[in-house]
This record gives sequence, structure tokens and C-alpha cells, in this order.
Amino acid sequence: MRHARWRQFSRGTCNCDAERLPYNVAPILRPLKKRSGHAAADTNGVPFFNLPSEDGDAPSCGVRGSVTLRIVINGRFLSQQTTGVQRMAREFTVALDRLLEDGYYPDLSVELLVQAGVCLAALNLRVIRVTTIGLAKGHVWEQAILPWHRGADWLLNLGNTAPLISLYRGEAVAVVVHDLSHRLFPSAYRLAYRLAHRVLGHAIMARAKLVITVSETERDTITRLYPRAKRKIAVAQNGGASDDAVTLPVRSSDPAASPYGLYVGSLSRRKNIDVVLKVAVDLARERNLQFKLVGAFSPILRETTLDVPSDVAGKIEFCGQIESKTELASLYRNASFLLFPSLYEASALPPIEAMTYECPVIASNIAALRERCGNAAIYCDPHDVEHIKAVAIKLLDEPTFSGEMIARGRDWAKRFSWRGQVRDVMTELLKRSTAK
Repeated sequence: MRHARWRQFSRGTCNCDAERLPYNVAPILRPLKKRSGHAAADTNGVPFFNLPSEDGDAPSCGVRGSVTLRIVINGRFLSQQTTGVQRMAREFTVALDRLLEDGYYPDLSVELLVQAGVCLAALNLRVIRVTTIGLAKGHVWEQAILPWHRGADWLLNLGNTAPLISLYRGEAVAVVVHDLSHRLFPSAYRLAYRLAHRVLGHAIMARAKLVITVSETERDTITRLYPRAKRKIAVAQNGGASDDAVTLPVRSSDPAASPYGLYVGSLSRRKNIDVVLKVAVDLARERNLQFKLVGAFSPILRETTLDVPSDVAGKIEFCGQIESKTELASLYRNASFLLFPSLYEASALPPIEAMTYECPVIASNIAALRERCGNAAIYCDPHDVEHIKAVAIKLLDEPTFSGEMIARGRDWAKRFSWRGQVRDVMTELLKRSTAK
């Protein structure tokens, strides 16, 4: 029944007496031919925004009650070190901007609020307005400056946090809670970070109008810890490689080029970096395999000591954080495999990126990664170094097996896009806008 109603509304038709969604979802499913500042109608004359009329009645199937929905995005992520959270926020913002440019959501007004001094060039925003407010930085900017910029229908926070003032004033605040790893894997995080996010987490779950998370697995985790928040939680799975991803790089044909294993992610305990390094050291000694680790330490994480034995120091390379999409794509494309034995994830980006660029994936046998990777990854016990090595060697020695995993991954990765995540989030915002 649910899917039938979805199809019915995507065609712009409805029965006023039938059970139905409170708004038309056509802009989520197809672009408009023309963007304007007014309500746009489809071929049946039904507006794409058909929100409640001024008298408070539910919208009819006719053309009335059209309004502009104003969304403000908390741009604090632009001033933070890039991890998966900030990467998602950037990709989401760009994808929303491109959808607006293509004619989706003609009655949607979006503004990105940022602190002074942030670099916006990489986003190349074409429709979303950018406004710099205040002179403060970091937490102070988010908690003391951002809440006083009012007037939007929604404040959309993409990075786990939100202004407490806005939450406790009862404003329409939506927050993307990527994961609760600070609760379930506390040893990886500094005490100050854990305490701050415990306070913010309780406030968000109690006061936010909408909580978005990035996987069904994480929704189950959040619901278990915050059962009263269950009805306000929605899922919007992350994309993978950028929607404007670089052309598939040509695989190196240099006979002198050595094969290598690849890790992409934070250098943290939660990511199981100690096991990654043990596997890299053993494969360097036993198979003369090079290994590249892409990522950096984060100030919110407890420091981890990573010592590389001198006899393999030339085989193991710490590449640091790589911001260039072209460079990262080339690393994936030429790697023999991506090793991703993380202990806790919600909707990891590297496995889908690797699949997009035809790199086989070895991943932890945990629920979130099974949801994320389906049958397109080889799963391992994240604590079993010998098992992980055996899988890696199989990929190195059996081109047919490696090719099969590449083909599976290439097909699986097509399921994920940042535009798809934007549509999922917009569906929830629009639905709750009509209910306010």
C-alpha cells in the first residue's frame, strides 16, 4: 500500500478521500523544466509544494496553499578537519545545490551560514546563498552566534551537533546524527569530547524536531539508547564517491609499479588501525607488499602510537589526509584491495568509493558494513590478523576472484548517490513541515 501511494503521488494524481501523504513528492522524483519563484505545477496542475492553507486545513488536490520553505544550513563543518562527517556535509550541500540548479524544489530557499574565514571555493555553490555571520569560531560560533540568525523554517545541522539555544526555544531543528561511537566506543575519544557530546546528544534526542541518521543499523542503535526519540528518527544513507566524481582513472600499466594494499580512514582505535598496521607489516615481510594508509589523527580522538618496524619502513607509507578527489581516485584504482576492518561504523564512505573505482574491499563482519556493502565485499573477523591476511593473499594471487569482487562492487556502488540522500532528507523535512 505504501509503495502504491508513493507511485500515485509521484504521478501528481490523488484521491482527496483516500489515505495519502500530506504533500506532493513529485519534485523528489523528477526535475522541472523551468525554475521559478512561484509554485510550479505538473501536467495535472498539482503544485510541487502543496502545503496546508492559511486556515490550517490539510491541502487539497488543487493549486493552493503554496509557500516558500526556508532552510538554513549550519556551516560549521567547513571550519573543521575533514573526516567522514565533514565529507558528508560537503557532498550533501553540493548535491542539494545542484538539484536546485536543475530545477528541483522551486519553492525552496536555502542559505548556508558560515563563520568568517572559511574556504568555499571547493563547493562551487551556484544557487545556495552563503552568509558569513559573527567573528567567533568553533563551538562558540555555533552555540552563541548561529542561534540568533532566525527566520528560517528549518535549521539543518549536518554534523552531529546543534545550537542548544535553538533546541530549547523549540525551533524546528533537524540534526544528522552520524553515529554514537563516543557512547559505544569511548576508549577512542578524548574525555572532553565525550562529555560535550553526551550533553548535546541528550538535548538533540529530546528537543530536535527531526533526527536523521545514515543507516538502519545506526537507527537501531540510537533507538536502543534513546527509545523516546524513535518516532523522530529517519534514515538517509550516505552516498559514496562524489556525484561529480572524476572519470575512472586509467590503471597503471607501468611494469615497475608495485602492487599495494590500501587503507582509507582516521588513524584511530575505532577504525582498528592497530590491526591494519599488523596486517601491513606481515604482508610486507611475507609478500614484499607495499601498503598505503590515507588519513590523519583527529584532535577529538585519543592519540594512538603507530610504530613501523625498521625492516619494512620503506614498504609502509602514511599518506596523510588527501583532499584531492583525483589523487584519491587514482589510489583506489591502482590498489590491490582496500582493507577496512573497522570496529564501529554507521555508513562508511571508503568501501563505496573503492567499489566505484574498481578496488576490491575487505571489510569487518559487522552489521553496519554488511548493510553498507551487501555481497560486494569480503568480510573478515576484525580481530583475526591471519584471516585478514589470507583474504588479502587470495585477492593478490587469484585474478579471477579479484575480478569477480570488482564487478560486484562496481554494480553495488551504483545504488548510492548524494542526490539520493538529499531527496531522502527533503522528503522528511517536507513531511514534517506540513505537520507543524
